[in-house]
Amino acid sequence: MKRRFNWVSVLMIVSVIALLFVGCATTEIMFREGIPEDQQARLFVPMYYGVRNFGGSSEYWTQAGKQMVTIPSGTHTFNVTYYFSGTSYRWDDVSFNFQAGRTYRLEHIGRTLNIRQE
Repeated sequence: MKRRFNWVSVLMIVSVIALLFVGCATTEIMFREGIPEDQQARLFVPMYYGVRNFGGSSEYWTQAGKQMVTIPSGTHTFNVTYYFSGTSYRWDDVSFNFQAGRTYRLEHIGRTLNIRQE
């Protein structure tokens, strides 16, 4: 029996591969234009995290994808949420001193939020 080439299967496989590549991408965001390079720090916001009210602004970096946010150095206060598969945590009024030229990452262990330098 001769087998037919199935274009639908090929398109599904290509779509899955494309989604994997897009899902692994990190979005670069500038918190505010004009931050001098010697006063910039970077904050990596992983998937399933959200950051609100950074430095008193109305900015919201969403849980939809991984984001690298360029922020001004200094001490900032903000709110963090985490939601995945029915588990959610919220940390209000997190205050942290970000040093220029460094990259930081949000993570949590249990209910404890960590901001780790990379």
